[in-house]
Amino acid sequence: MDGSVLRTSLPTSQYRYRPAPTLDNVGNIFDMGWKENCNQVLGSTWREWLLPIQPLLPDGFDGSRFPVKEHLLDLAESRAQAEIAMHARKPLVRPETLS
Repeated sequence: MDGSVLRTSLPTSQYRYRPAPTLDNVGNIFDMGWKENCNQVLGSTWREWLLPIQPLLPDGFDGSRFPVKEHLLDLAESRAQAEIAMHARKPLVRPETLS
């Protein structure tokens, strides 16, 4: 799984007018800050930090899904919607059709 590309309603290969949303140009949607990141790995109490065997995960998180910064995810999706709107307004002109 490539963690650098964000999934949106438009596949990465369909972006023609602007770059596809990535962690570099949108931001890391999984970085919740150093304290919350440590809590997710080690647990939320000092007892869990001393012996990090199994942290208590918040409801809805099972180790394969993680909390995300919703505003960054919304930004990536708004870029996808803007790209879709550009596709609708501006058809792709291929060089071979110009002759």
